[in-house]
Amino acid sequence: DVAFKQLAVAIVDEQHRFGVHQRLALRAKGEQAGMMPHTLVMTATPIPRTLAMTVLGDLDVSTIDALPPGRKKVITKVVDAMARQEVYAFVRQRLEAGERAFIVCPAIERDSVEEGSVFEAASAGAGANAGGPGTVVAAGMVPAAPPPAASAPAGSTAKPTAVAELLRELERGPLAGKKLAALHGRIDAASRDVIMARFRSGQIDALVATTVIEVGVDIPDATLMIIEDADRFGLATLHQLRGRVGRGGKGGVCVLITQTASEVASERLAVMAKTSDGFKIAQKDVEIRGFGDVIGVRQSGMPPFAVADMARDLDLLTLARRDATAWLTRSPRLDQTGDALARSRMLKQHGKWLGLADVG
Repeated sequence: DVAFKQLAVAIVDEQHRFGVHQRLALRAKGEQAGMMPHTLVMTATPIPRTLAMTVLGDLDVSTIDALPPGRKKVITKVVDAMARQEVYAFVRQRLEAGERAFIVCPAIERDSVEEGSVFEAASAGAGANAGGPGTVVAAGMVPAAPPPAASAPAGSTAKPTAVAELLRELERGPLAGKKLAALHGRIDAASRDVIMARFRSGQIDALVATTVIEVGVDIPDATLMIIEDADRFGLATLHQLRGRVGRGGKGGVCVLITQTASEVASERLAVMAKTSDGFKIAQKDVEIRGFGDVIGVRQSGMPPFAVADMARDLDLLTLARRDATAWLTRSPRLDQTGDALARSRMLKQHGKWLGLADVG
């Protein structure tokens, strides 16, 4: 029920965590006063529909391709679950040197799967995208359109690693004597704040957590990110989690532990080990999940072209976009002589969703 008199600019940070209707509601705050606010959407991990907007829609791209001053690179390793004991021996060594670690699990309990998993991300899409006049998305490099993929990858068929179970295992085994704590969405906000404050001050050596730590966490002494069942997480989530370490000038190490021998999962995780470029990671995400709807609310899945292929026909689609832009410049409402058929077909196919085509 908040109303603005003159909303001229709207900035959405961590845009991948918001849905299309949420961003539409934000833009509507300006339209209530008869203004179309300029929109800046920022993310390190643009979701598929965002990338589609850079090719097909009204979305300009600006990139920040350098680390913040003093930030060092995070080394990423993909490790088979058979080597877990070696991983945690390494963690213990680093903890004894005064560093701190995040250990992330896909579930709170073994019969549940935490949000941020491949399965959740593939069905819902993690968040934000496209834009209207003056819209910019900030992240890595502008991608070429990748080839389509039929579906999201399958994760491991084994039960997911759970926070409570792993915490007990580590306390009794490889991290015995170290100060460990659990952090997940079922802990109330006040208690989570206390736990994070103790972790930040060094009273806790390592947090065993779910994806509640994905954004908004800045612990300079945290240098280790261990992700159990990494094949169960979406690429955007893995990239965000990796960004929680190496923030204090010491660099960092991210270890992706996987239980699956799936070729698709191995290919996805290999991308994480090879690059820290959010757009390149997002491009692989597109190969897995598809682009989604530019006109519509789906944030993954392939666009409903009858013939065109996003990768094969990119040059032709770019020309079509140029021609469409020129047409709409000449006739913004498609109400000029000769526009009737185009207007009729567009309203029939997309009329319900036209207001979403430029939502950032």
